[in-house]
Amino acid sequence: MTKVVKIGGALLENPAKAVNEIRSLARGRTAIVHGGGMQITRMLERMNVPSTFIEGLRVTDESTLAAVCAALLGEVHTALIQALYQQGLPAVGIVGVVRAEKKSGPWGFVGANVRADATSLNAILDRGKMPVIPTLAMGKNSLLNVNGDETAAAVAVALECSELLFLTDVEGVKDAGSKFRQRRHDSKIESRESCHGGRSWSGACGPDDLRRCGVNIRPATHTDIDTIVSMIAHYAAQGIMLPRSHSGLAESLSNYVVADLDGQIVGCGGLEQYSSSTAEIFGLATSPNKPVRGTGSAIVEALIEKARSGNIAHVFALTLAPAFFQKMGFRTVQHTHLPMKVWKDCIACPKYGNCDEIAMVLDLN
Repeated sequence: MTKVVKIGGALLENPAKAVNEIRSLARGRTAIVHGGGMQITRMLERMNVPSTFIEGLRVTDESTLAAVCAALLGEVHTALIQALYQQGLPAVGIVGVVRAEKKSGPWGFVGANVRADATSLNAILDRGKMPVIPTLAMGKNSLLNVNGDETAAAVAVALECSELLFLTDVEGVKDAGSKFRQRRHDSKIESRESCHGGRSWSGACGPDDLRRCGVNIRPATHTDIDTIVSMIAHYAAQGIMLPRSHSGLAESLSNYVVADLDGQIVGCGGLEQYSSSTAEIFGLATSPNKPVRGTGSAIVEALIEKARSGNIAHVFALTLAPAFFQKMGFRTVQHTHLPMKVWKDCIACPKYGNCDEIAMVLDLN
């Protein structure tokens, strides 16, 4: 079983102490992901580069990126690896196994859609070594500054690991009631109810009926973004879905399809790949102003075909409408079947700990 440990905050100010914490957890196959926010801020001050944050993300221009690389690679990374070696842990520093796309908006060289190279990481782990990964990603044309928790989640998903642990100086993770949650082991993960940004609401009808109505299921385009955001916002205002921002939807637009009725968008849905064999159907919504019977079913069928064409073996959904998905062949599962979803998305959701969605899976093989 593989474990991922993410370490950050003030713990990295004392590498020996940080390693003591890691040693208490690093049994068997373990990968380490580290940040270095305090060290980056200090490096920026030395270089007289101002720190700017928008929506909690550090704006990263070329000067800031240089400081980020100097702090992470020249200070935190090397000091942590040396401390791991000194305490007998087989650390291997590795850069280049994390990939990302440049985040659209005012953030500059900041990465989104973070993913990790499972083949390279497993090759290191299979030799009994401990990969140590900084929060820098390879972008299309440059290195990108990426969020530490997102990086750790991407590594955990790629390795299909059994446990993802966060070592930090903050008090913990809050639930929807703003109370700190206790750390839970993987054996208790089924009590971590999950939620996501799209629940399923639609009538049941076949695609033939839709074709007679003139509805076409097609890939979403940039001209559809305003309509999709508005449609989802309608349900988000009722607490049925989580809202999607324009920038967030633009970054993941290639995941979406829409139902188009004579140029009007009457439904939407997305497919996000979580591993080489698993993908999630999410963001499924139909127009509250012009509902067309069968739209939801047709969108799901299109997303299932998209998954098949990508050689995906399992498609899952988190939904408040289990009967709808059961009619389409999905089966109900425990949340233990979807640890990658819990680690990647649910831990950051405001409903974490108070979710009422049902986990369902369709086996495409």
